Amino acid sequence: MLKKLKLITIFLVFGITVFAQDQYLTAKSEDTEKTYISKDTYKVKEFPQNFNTEKPKNIILLIGDGMGVSQVFAGLTANKGHLFLDNFKYIGFSKTQSADNYITDSAAGGTALSSGVKTYNGAIGVDANGQTVPNIRELAELKGLKTGLVSTSAINHATPASFIAHQSSRGNYDEIAADFLKTNIDVFIGGGQKFFEGRKDGRNLSQELKDKGYQVLYTMDEISKVKSGKLAGLTAQEHNPPMPDRGEPVIGVWRSRARRCAGARGTG
Repeated sequence: MLKKLKLITIFLVFGITVFAQDQYLTAKSEDTEKTYISKDTYKVKEFPQNFNTEKPKNIILLIGDGMGVSQVFAGLTANKGHLFLDNFKYIGFSKTQSADNYITDSAAGGTALSSGVKTYNGAIGVDANGQTVPNIRELAELKGLKTGLVSTSAINHATPASFIAHQSSRGNYDEIAADFLKTNIDVFIGGGQKFFEGRKDGRNLSQELKDKGYQVLYTMDEISKVKSGKLAGLTAQEHNPPMPDRGEPVIGVWRSRARRCAGARGTG
């Protein structure tokens, strides 16, 4: 089935705050006696799914960081029992706990999602022994498929990094950014400009990307005009703003640009 795919795009959405990956480390428990009263809800539409074939043309892996079944059910409760997730035809579960801790972090969880291998907290694209493990984006690339990576965080932050890099620590931000130059990814869009330019090692990764044929752009207005070719979108110095400051339509623009730049007619 993988041979039939034209595009694999990984979207990483950080819905509460772009700093959520790190805040949990020092978070304090909240008042559990407070009751949430749902006021604003949205109507859930049903979308008929009439596929011409059982094999998908494109795959989009959408990751809501920190979004487990408890968070999904909280959303169901807040929206009176229905979400757009109701349209999903199939549901599956994965166990993404780390190899060294009962509670995983985004690096180990991201590596489990991207490669199917459990590892220690903080690890990016390596197993519990520090050995490199291939991720799904790399496997797709080896098959000659076009791939993309989009994140509302810095593009080299833990979860997106798990689909690009192989590093012993999620904190190796400069090294993770440099790992982008070791791939043939077609499109990536997210924050993190400061890790590509003005680096301590003197490298200008944006220029190196241009030398490899990438269009390196910095605003959604510029990105939205791109119709083809390899694209690196660096939309913030570090993280993009959280909702609602970022604006919800930006995700739709990113998704559309990723599909067009990869030369596919994408679904969903």
